[in-house]
Amino acid sequence: VPQALSATFNGLVYLGEVVVSNKWNRDLVAPHTNSCRFRIVVLRDGNEIEWAHIQEKFLAVCVMNTSYEEPESNALVELDSKCGNLYGTTDNGYSRWEIFWPMGSDPDLVNKIFHGEQPGLWFERLAGMLLAFNYPRLPLQLELLKEPITDIDAQILIDELFASDTTNQTLEAFGPALGLSEATNPSIFDPSSCEVFGLIEKELVNENHSVGWENLTRKMIWDHGLTSNLANLFILSFIVYKNPPMELILMPGHDLTFNHGEPFSGDRITSEIIPTIDWGHDLNNKFRLLRYEQPITLCGSIPYVSLVIPEAKKFKFIQNGELDNKIVDEKLAKLKECLPCAIQTMKSLLDVTGVCTSDHLVESLHNLKILAQARDFSEIYYESRRMFGNPIELSKAMNVLESAKNISGYLPELNQMILFLSRSEVNRANEPLFIQWNRLKERVSTGQILGKGWSWREAQKDFADFRRSYLDVYHEHHKGYQVYLRKMIIETDRYQGGLDLLQQLNRINQLENRGYNLNRGLSIVKKNIKICSDRIEGIVPEGDAVCVNCELVLDDKFPSIEMKQLYRELEQVLREQVAEVHFLLSNRDLQ
Repeated sequence: VPQALSATFNGLVYLGEVVVSNKWNRDLVAPHTNSCRFRIVVLRDGNEIEWAHIQEKFLAVCVMNTSYEEPESNALVELDSKCGNLYGTTDNGYSRWEIFWPMGSDPDLVNKIFHGEQPGLWFERLAGMLLAFNYPRLPLQLELLKEPITDIDAQILIDELFASDTTNQTLEAFGPALGLSEATNPSIFDPSSCEVFGLIEKELVNENHSVGWENLTRKMIWDHGLTSNLANLFILSFIVYKNPPMELILMPGHDLTFNHGEPFSGDRITSEIIPTIDWGHDLNNKFRLLRYEQPITLCGSIPYVSLVIPEAKKFKFIQNGELDNKIVDEKLAKLKECLPCAIQTMKSLLDVTGVCTSDHLVESLHNLKILAQARDFSEIYYESRRMFGNPIELSKAMNVLESAKNISGYLPELNQMILFLSRSEVNRANEPLFIQWNRLKERVSTGQILGKGWSWREAQKDFADFRRSYLDVYHEHHKGYQVYLRKMIIETDRYQGGLDLLQQLNRINQLENRGYNLNRGLSIVKKNIKICSDRIEGIVPEGDAVCVNCELVLDDKFPSIEMKQLYRELEQVLREQVAEVHFLLSNRDLQ
């Protein structure tokens, strides 16, 4: 049973295998897969090996030149537990081994490899020498690496590199070494000096600008030393960066999916499509050809065209490669007809929500208006790519259109609901109501309203429940505020009396003018007091959230702390002035 072994060479981590066998077997020279770069075979009996007839650059056969009678077991476990003690302790233990590999026979190399008592390290050294022999130079700047690149790192780069809303820390760490970014700005995708891109272009020129995926990846992996995921990363990056544009033709029956899980129905990948695909799967048997973009076919246009004309997916059209112009005209005519009302509905919705950042939603409907002028499936395809980029964005625009059509009938009531929520300010002090308020605000946000599965009936029910709970709390709050306010009016009158006394004392010439800001403080407090001239519970008109007379909100609290502070300051100033009057009287300076 092969035992996996990883070896780091020039900053790249390669995967291979170690196989232990009693005697030589031709099956041990079986072709390697792209994920298995090298194979090390350990033989107890090498008498039957015919190395002269083996043309395998990534194979090394190690023959034990001594008897070894232990039964077969897991390769590295067996070697660690048995061979390490048996062969690693002698000064010339390496002489007990013979290596058959492309580098010929060299006792010094054998000495370096079989040094020490850990077979795992023997084979890592052997794998490193095998890789160094085959790859005297890699098309990368690996001296810029701070740590080795694994296939997992390459997969993370594929996942992160083309997503515009992510901070690409992996690109920052590995981009300059791979040639996918510059050392001066490592987190920005810039493969302008990427050496691997030159190798891909060379293959395209050699193959008349159209190269098979299997041949290309084989050369990138076996001839130029890239790992499997790195080869995939460079080819996908090349498609994104290259101009004139490239396309990757897919194998029939491929199982590629979008990031959200929906199957990808097209027969080609273009630069706009790459960020939307889930690349976290084995890419073998997915791709057929890398080439410059060719005129679009109906089958290739399906991911875009089927969003506007669902009939395009029908087998009879795909088989014939043509879409009935009558169907195209009918569908686009219906699209033109419903767009003006949908655009007006969206504008009204955005006006009441005040979501300026959602202007792009209206713009997407205007783009659909342009798309509706297309004359055939190819124009729908190219215009969709130009205006929306990828099918996901086109799908979003079609969803916005459908949602705008659905909400147009109850938009006035929805507007009133949103206005009520904006007027009913609920604070965290009333946690159940606060949670209910926030949940409802989220439900009637633009994003939720235009999303799939949004229900007007559910929104109505939730709003009715919230409004009932809110008004109960509001009337209690209004009542408590006004009751407290009537008590405090007596206090403010008494404070005003103190201010009048202070003003009289400040008129005495011999006294310093003090507390001149206290009157202004009282004015500010009075300004923030909301006195209701009507019923103590307040009057809230139908559809409104606050009292029509005082406009008190749930967040409003009587400024009692401010009043107490003003009282303290006033009392302090009065004490100081009265003390000064007593001092002047005692010195008979007061006339």
